[in-house]
Amino acid sequence: MDLRAQVVQSLRWSLLGKLSGQIATWAITLIVIRILAPEDYGLVALASASAGLLFVINELGLSAGVIQQKNIDLTLLRQVFGVVIALNLACFLGLFLLATPIAAFYTQPKLVPLIRLLSCQFIFSAFTVLPNALLMREMRFRALSLMDLATQIAGSLVTLFLALAGFGVWSLAWGNLASVVLKSVLYNAASPFLHWPMAPSAALRETMTFGGFVTLQRVLWFVYSSADVFIVGKLLGKDILGQYAISYQFASLPMQKVNGIISAVTFPAYSRAHGRTGALRGHLSTTIRVLSMVAFPVFAGISVISEDAILVVLGDKWSPAIVSMQLLSLVMPLKMILSSIQTALNSAGKPVSTFAIVVVATLVIPSSIVAGAQWGLTGVAVAWVITFPCVFLFAVAVARSSIQFGIRDLWFCTWKPALTSAVMYAVVVAAKFAFRFPASPGRLALLIVLGAATYALGVTLFAREDVAELRVLIAT
Repeated sequence: MDLRAQVVQSLRWSLLGKLSGQIATWAITLIVIRILAPEDYGLVALASASAGLLFVINELGLSAGVIQQKNIDLTLLRQVFGVVIALNLACFLGLFLLATPIAAFYTQPKLVPLIRLLSCQFIFSAFTVLPNALLMREMRFRALSLMDLATQIAGSLVTLFLALAGFGVWSLAWGNLASVVLKSVLYNAASPFLHWPMAPSAALRETMTFGGFVTLQRVLWFVYSSADVFIVGKLLGKDILGQYAISYQFASLPMQKVNGIISAVTFPAYSRAHGRTGALRGHLSTTIRVLSMVAFPVFAGISVISEDAILVVLGDKWSPAIVSMQLLSLVMPLKMILSSIQTALNSAGKPVSTFAIVVVATLVIPSSIVAGAQWGLTGVAVAWVITFPCVFLFAVAVARSSIQFGIRDLWFCTWKPALTSAVMYAVVVAAKFAFRFPASPGRLALLIVLGAATYALGVTLFAREDVAELRVLIAT
């Protein structure tokens, strides 16, 4: 099987697994959101963000190094295993001890036990990193998809049962930990690494150098992408943070799931095209065209139906999240495309280029969010809408100099679905003014059907070649 067919088949399995999981987990999540309060989601957002930084460094990018290298031996893998175990144990102890100072910073004593519970994830993650990297290196995405499906559903069910039993914020924390534990068990069953760890040697230097650049990039990326949680939590409080967390979660749900699939599948594929700029640019163009056909209409649709969706599905207590969800949805297509560009740069062995992108993002995004927070939740969302496109354009300029993928290539890949999605948005807005009766399941369904039909008609008339390419890819 050639590389292109292998990538497409991997994408199909990954998308099928994620879609199946999402149908179940979204339904469960909606029930849980109606049970719990914004405060619960605010506390978990702060605890998760505190653990998130350590998850960025808990393997020093060594998994990316294992995937990216063309040849790797058992000795090197044992050394990687040793480093990963040491790092995760250090992260567990560090977060456990830092729980009290973190809670004091936010003046939220309830954070201490939450953070300590989440720190236990590192014990299990230590034994997940290497099996995951080996499965991805071998492009065994069918197995990965099925295992991820199982962990998503199991974690969601644990959360639901505990929420119904009245455990409140703890239902979210225990559900998250349950997913991590099950993932560790399943990954090791699928790709067991039954060897003792070794101390690192000079042979690991190349892998650690590559992983070091990747880790530094991830740390900066985490700082900019999670700055909103820390800033909103500190300046606006846990209740508003809960509203923001839910608006961001729903605005970015398709990105969170699909982006992980695209990055996981394309990184090893791009790595095989290492040294062939034309082939890499071709793979990236195909990825962005396919992403754009889905991302632009989905996120435009989320934005335009946000008010009806929140009032009907989540309830009135989440109404403060409407405007932020409408605005945040608009930048998500750019975030998805940027993630693909980053993956291409990393797989081409150019972590310095991605490092430049995250440095700019880290300088621009957090400062703009601090300024936006002076106007509350809406101000934070506006800050994202204004500043992220600037970061995106800088990233495209970097890609142009590094892998010869520039603004003209981007325009060619995205203009048709972007324009058609804008027309769809306008049609649905007009329909909302025409159908002025209160939000209801019937009105929400009508708007969704109208938007989908408008986009389908638009791409059929004006983007037949792109639709045909998508059909060929799906059928391959």
